[in-house]
Amino acid sequence: MNKFLLGVSLTANVVLGYLLLKDEDTVEELRERLEHAGDEVVGKVQQAVEDVEEAVKD
Repeated sequence: MNKFLLGVSLTANVVLGYLLLKDEDTVEELRERLEHAGDEVVGKVQQAVEDVEEAVKD
């Protein structure tokens, strides 16, 4: 029974991965979202560094 459930789980994961990678628009959209999130993090870190530098000068 355990082997059967493992086989079903593996098959479902393979099918899900195939469907996700098959749709290039979805992959591109995910890539764009990750880039946007990365840009936001970099911007916030730069702002925090500037704030700290300004506070140290005062």
